[in-house]
Order: sequence, then C-alpha cells, then structure tokens
Amino acid sequence: MFKFINNIKKKAFTLSELLIALGVIGILTAILMPIVFSLAPDQNVLMAKRAFYTTETVISDLLNDPSCYPKILSRAGLDDGLGYNKCKKWGGEENKDSLTSENSADKLVTLFADRLDIKGSITTERNTKSFKTKDGMKWTFSHFNFANNVPESYVLLTVDVNGDKDPNCGQASTSGKCKESNRTKGFDKFTMRIFARGRIQIIDCWAVMAAKVDKKLVGDDDVTNCNKTDSGTSKEECSEAPTSPEDFCCNDEKWKNSEICNSCVTEPTSPDDYCCTAASNSSWINSQACDPCTYTTPSGPNDACCQSGHKWHGTQACDICSSPYSLECCLTKTSSLEYGDKCCEHTQIANQVPACRNQSITIKSKFYVSSEYSKDNSTWGKTKITSESTISSSVPFNIEVKYIRGCPSGVGCGSYGAGMTCTINSGNKSCSSSEDFVTGNFPYKFAITKPDKAKGGFTGFKPIYTIPANYKNNYSVKFEFPGTLEMY
Repeated sequence: MFKFINNIKKKAFTLSELLIALGVIGILTAILMPIVFSLAPDQNVLMAKRAFYTTETVISDLLNDPSCYPKILSRAGLDDGLGYNKCKKWGGEENKDSLTSENSADKLVTLFADRLDIKGSITTERNTKSFKTKDGMKWTFSHFNFANNVPESYVLLTVDVNGDKDPNCGQASTSGKCKESNRTKGFDKFTMRIFARGRIQIIDCWAVMAAKVDKKLVGDDDVTNCNKTDSGTSKEECSEAPTSPEDFCCNDEKWKNSEICNSCVTEPTSPDDYCCTAASNSSWINSQACDPCTYTTPSGPNDACCQSGHKWHGTQACDICSSPYSLECCLTKTSSLEYGDKCCEHTQIANQVPACRNQSITIKSKFYVSSEYSKDNSTWGKTKITSESTISSSVPFNIEVKYIRGCPSGVGCGSYGAGMTCTINSGNKSCSSSEDFVTGNFPYKFAITKPDKAKGGFTGFKPIYTIPANYKNNYSVKFEFPGTLEMY
C-alpha cells in the first residue's frame, strides 16, 4: 500500500511544468480575448433597434386609439391637438384644461410618454420637449411642424440610446453631428421624422442599418451602405439656410453659427435678451451687454452700479463730488465747512456742523476827528474823536464795539489799549461814542483786533463778524485800524 502511494507522488507535476502550463494559458487568453469581445453585441445598435420599434408601436397604438385620435375629416392624424373626454391624459379626467385649447405638440408628447416607462417628468427647453426612460435612453421631440390636415407635416424625435454617456452625437444634422468628421462608428444618437399619418423615417444612416432585420448585432463594424434607406442625407436636409432658430438644420456645422440659428451672434441690447440667460450658453453672459447697469444711470456714488466691473465704475456719474454741493459730497467736508458754505443749506449738515448755525452781523463804523482850531493851523488844540456803529437788523443780545487806540511812546497820551467803547444794546441797531483829549502834533492809531481779515479804511469799512450759535447775552467786537487818523 505505501509503495503504491509513493509511486503516485513521483508522478506529480514539477514547478517548471506548472510555469510552462500557465504561460501557455496566458498566450491563449491574449489571442482569444479580442475574438470574444468582437462577438459581444453592439449595445448601441440593440438600443437603436429597440427605440425604433418602440416608436413604431406607440405611434401605431395612438393613431388606432379612437378615444384620443378619432378619425375626423379636418385632421390627418397626429396633427389633431384637440382634447376629448374619453382620452384620460388629454381632455379626460387628468387633463380637463386641454378641452378648451388645441396643441398637437403637447398632446403627442404627453400621450407618447404615457405609454413608456419614463423616469422623472417631461422637461421643456425653448421649443424642445424631453424625457428619459428607465432603460437609460433620452427622447427629445423638436421641430413641431404639424399643420391641420396636412399629411406631410411632421415632428422630429431624436433618441440618445445611452443617455448622457459619450459621444452624444449622430450622423445627421438633426441629431447633432459628431465633432470628429471622419467618425464611421460608435454613434449613440439618431433622429426619426414622424409624419402626421404615422409614417416614420429614420434620418441617421447608422440607425437605418440598425433597424434592418439582417443587421449584424455583434462587433463594431462601420456603417457601410445606406442607399435606398429613405434616410435622407445632410446635403438633402440642410442645403438651404434654415428659416428659424428652431429649424433642425441649425445643428449643422454650416448653419449653427449663422445669425438665423444663433441670435447671440449679435450683441444683446437688453439684460432680458435670451442671449443673457444661462440657457443660451452664449459668450455674452456676464458681459456688460447683459449687465442691467449698462442700461440705467446710477442714482449716486453709492449705487450698486458704481461698483467695480460695471460700466459706470470710475466715471463722473459715480464721483461722490461730481455735484460739489450734494449731500453726499458735503458729508465728506464737514470738518472744513465754514459759515455761509452752500453745504450748510442741507438740514443734516446744518445739524451736524456748528459753524453752519452761526449768525452773521455786518457792523458799519464811521470815525470823525476834529479840533477846536481851524484845520490850517499848524497846532491843534483840543481834539475830539467820534465813532458811530450800526447794524442792519437788531439782535437779542448786547454788542460791545471797542475802538482801541495805540499811541507812540513818549507822546503822553496814556497807556496802549485806551480808546472808546460803543454798545449796541439788545433790540437796537446803532450806538455812538466820543473821546476828547489835548495833545500836540502826534499820529494816533486805532487797531482792528478781531477779525483781522476784515481790515479796511477807518472811515467806512464794513467788517463782518460771525456770532456763534451758542452766543451769550453780551458779546464784544474789537477792531484795529491801520494808519494815522485823518484830521479835519
């Protein structure tokens, strides 16, 4: 017994033999895998065949449903957009509104989708209506061309057999041609023209071949022959310019950037222009042509349209002091405003700036110098100086007008600062004062000590002095007069 077992062990594979066997298996796998893959069914072809026969079945069912498409002389078939009580989805219990209006496009899409297992709901974008089915295909109706009782009127139905997966293109302009002009296989979109009486015409050659009964279902061979397929060619479909943006030929490379197909070729003239919406996907989006601020004038520098990126940014319309006495500009100058500035006419400024609330008083002063002797005498005797001060309107407080006399040293006219005081009492408009003294030949001087900017001749100047808004009952004004007194 043990001898038999030992003989079996001696007949096992060696490590070298195992490695050789694995190598042979690997080579066979590399050779056979491409063959196996080439025998796999072309999924897009299968789905295109399925989509075409599904469409044929649904259209046939609809046209043979007297509840929704009764035979009436004034309609060819699918051009009938009327609602009927017995048609549950169009005029019946689920859509009573359609009894009062006729819409052949909405009716067809609604009833067509109702007979499929759709995922989600029908979406509308411009003049197309789309929905997805649970098998992953996307169905898009467009170019609704139905006309009452016109058998040759039609609608286009484009099917993307693998949904949002690449390459998302077909052969015909109606489907959206692939970017690679030399592509001969691997298409996933095709378009059918559905006529009013139910005839269906496949436009893309690859889908025509897919729908044929004898189409090979395995491999990814090129589309080779579409002669006599009733498919139509790009040249036949789009040799002439489209007549509207909704025309399917606007998908053709020749026309898609034309002014007819692409209204966004020209610059928008309003922010509400379609070319300014996200749906247009135009190059004008976020440009000044689509900026609402481009079509209005800012109300002031704080207007949102004055911000960076807008047309008005940095212009005079957004300059806070383009109008120097506007409230906005005046608010920037409150620290430097003086009484009488036009900015003080704004109530907000007047309440904020004390200088704006000051009152202005004009004091007119006259001075007379006389001698007890005649003017031609070389020596003057007793000299008298008389002053008179007046204001245009009375004020509710006393104003002391002080005329300060300054004397040269050694003359003996008393200390510097001597002079006269004239008080305009509250409610009055004037006052007068005089000074008598005896002296020889000397030059007397008077000085304006306040305000120093109002200097003038002593016989008739009009100094203006500003009374603070928080004035007291008594207020003193001092004047300084330059030069020698005129004697007469």
